[in-house]
Amino acid sequence: MNALIKFIGTLLLLITLTEVSAQTAQEFIDSGRIRSGLGNFNGAIDDYNKAIALSPDNSSYYISRGTVKYKMGDYSGSSKDYQNAIDLEPDHWGIYSLLGYSKYSLGDYIGAIEAYNKTLADNPLDESVLAWRADAKKIC
Repeated sequence: MNALIKFIGTLLLLITLTEVSAQTAQEFIDSGRIRSGLGNFNGAIDDYNKAIALSPDNSSYYISRGTVKYKMGDYSGSSKDYQNAIDLEPDHWGIYSLLGYSKYSLGDYIGAIEAYNKTLADNPLDESVLAWRADAKKIC
């Protein structure tokens, strides 16, 4: 009987400690932004991974992680994250420009132009996207 009581007490203690140390997805995102700002990109990625695990339907979390991956030169990873964000929020024109930058950096100029065109459909005066698209068209 004493072993059962000790086991239950230990279990309750572990549950309490887990609840106290648990963080919300937003707290992980906030921590990731701080780490990214300090140049700790791997730490930021870890935080963004945790946020996405807690809230996989939040497109902005994929955008945040994709942006850090882009800064690290992981253009394939950033493209995947931006595509995940688009899958969750296909009407968010800004994500398409980010996807275009990643595809451009991968040398996928056709894919970049397609992404830029989707941005420009909703925001036709975006000078930066117009310039990137023009560069991609020159290369093709």
